This record gives sequence, C-alpha cells and structure tokens, in this order.
Amino acid sequence: MSIWSRMAAVGMLLAAPLTVSITGTSAAATAEGGAQVQATCDPGRICFWVGPNYTHLKFSLTPTSSGSCSIIPSPWGYRSVQNNSGYLQKVYKSANCTGAVMVPIGHGNRIADLGAAYVSVGGN
Repeated sequence: MSIWSRMAAVGMLLAAPLTVSITGTSAAATAEGGAQVQATCDPGRICFWVGPNYTHLKFSLTPTSSGSCSIIPSPWGYRSVQNNSGYLQKVYKSANCTGAVMVPIGHGNRIADLGAAYVSVGGN
C-alpha cells in the first residue's frame, strides 16, 4: 500500500464525524506543455490540500459557522486552501482555532502556500 493510500485511509477514519470529502493523491496536475492546472473546489465548500500549490490529499468541508471550530482530518495539517463557501473562514496552526497565527480566507480567495502546516478552521 502506498503512502498516499495510507494517508487517504487515515483521513477517512478521522473524517467520520465531519462533513468532509477526500479526493485523489494530487489535486493539481500539469497540462500539456508544462502549464500548471489549478485545483478546483466546489461551490459552497472550503477546500484544503496537504501539500503546497494544491497538491496531495484534498479535504473538502462545509463552511464552519461563526464561533465554531473544525479540525482538518490530516495528521500533517494542510498547506493550501481555497474558500468557495460564501463565508469568511479563518485558518489556524492550533487544533482549537486559537492563537495569534490566523489567516482569514474570504469567499473566492485561495492561498497556494500558507508557508506552514495549519490544522483547524473557524467561522467568523
């Protein structure tokens, strides 16, 4: 079993209580001629990728409501994010949506590399 298959299995087990979908081993692809194809995130969802530049496992969640916190079911955290939820969401390095290191992600925005692994998302 490959590392990515094991990651998907772990992610599925951890995602049971959340509305999460996990897809593929690579959310970004290279088109003919070497151009980078951007990953997609369905309307009404906020999507996270384990790797920078929308690569590796993708986690797709419903938006987190104001004052709530969701932990992303990845033991590695996530490095890329896209918000198509229609709501402002904030990503955190801590598992409980607290701390000074927080990045707000407005509707329609995406960040290809957060620069570090983030592990939770909170609504505004």
